[in-house]
Amino acid sequence: MKLALIACGMLLAGCGSSGPSGEFSLTGIWWFSNSPPRSTSVTFSSDGGYLFEQYVFSNYLNDSSGNLLAATGNYQDETGTFVNDATTITFSPTVSTCPGAADPPYALTYTIDGSDFVLDRPASPATFQPENTSGPPGTAIIEVVTGCFASDGSFTPSVPTTVN
Repeated sequence: MKLALIACGMLLAGCGSSGPSGEFSLTGIWWFSNSPPRSTSVTFSSDGGYLFEQYVFSNYLNDSSGNLLAATGNYQDETGTFVNDATTITFSPTVSTCPGAADPPYALTYTIDGSDFVLDRPASPATFQPENTSGPPGTAIIEVVTGCFASDGSFTPSVPTTVN
């Protein structure tokens, strides 16, 4: 399924910041990129919802300053609810473009490293950094195919499906 998206930077307060009690907060948008053009983001909302997104982009079009104007690529997502107990996040997926990949619920441990958090994934740890919200939002036109990435990197197109 192809989608034309307008990707706009989002302004979120409190991403990775300390809460009123001095406690680290996961609320906000977090990015991990282990091998561009592959990137992963996770958004944690204050109401207990989450969105995992994985992108692999190609065919970039940049302006003379290097800002992304347009791209094509593949996209996988998973939404649901989460519970954070300060060392482990329990994810309960509800909708995914890769419904067979996650058996609800599943738990991953994490640690804090300065303003980043390190998620202990089965294959290898991933260091997520908070979204940089200090500048103005950017805009790019992105055409993506939604689907599911396999462990070997292959991609199968699919639509978001309710996770059983």
